[in-house]
Amino acid sequence: MGNDNQKKVIICLAASRKTGGRCIAGKDVSDNKSWVRPISDGEKDGIDNQQSRYSDGNPAQILDIIEIPILEPCPKQHQKENFLVDRKEWKKQGSFKRQDLKSLLDNPPSLWHDLDSSYYGTNDRIHASQAGTISNSLYLIEAQCKIIVRTEGKEFNDPKKKIRCSFKYKNTDFVLPVTDPMVEQEYKMKPEKEYDLGQKYICISLGLEYEKYLYLFVVTII
Repeated sequence: MGNDNQKKVIICLAASRKTGGRCIAGKDVSDNKSWVRPISDGEKDGIDNQQSRYSDGNPAQILDIIEIPILEPCPKQHQKENFLVDRKEWKKQGSFKRQDLKSLLDNPPSLWHDLDSSYYGTNDRIHASQAGTISNSLYLIEAQCKIIVRTEGKEFNDPKKKIRCSFKYKNTDFVLPVTDPMVEQEYKMKPEKEYDLGQKYICISLGLEYEKYLYLFVVTII
């Protein structure tokens, strides 16, 4: 199925937590526009922590330029950017400069469509019946961001400290869960309130179906 010449070289723009491992995604260096999400053949598609390490033991990080062996395209529902990885070593080719991120920005007229809001979120999900009308699942945008730290779930007798990101895009307000592990680790240690981050680059991913909905996540804040 695969051969030694099949590979993708990406600028890593997501390295978030995911059930079953990590969600890695980035843009193909050949055109700086095409998204690539390497996935495994595991039940949850996640890339395990060992697989996303280089030969020196360091894990793949945001803004790394990574050579990833692949087997074939592996689209799933609206996630057309998925590629099944080969079980071979990943290689770091260099680093991308944060000041050059503007060249990678997407500029969609909206962040998907037919948005709905969950109990704690704002415009954070789409009914799964719309999946067939969606042809992509990743965006890199720039926005004024706030981090919201609060306890959620008291009403359901399951209180947990959660981290969300609040921002506006094209005059639409969003409050989305954050799965960027660095941001989660930093803000879960802080008091519950809103924190103004200013202008940031944020990577947003549209997840696979969960309880009849597709949920939006902020997977990276740069």
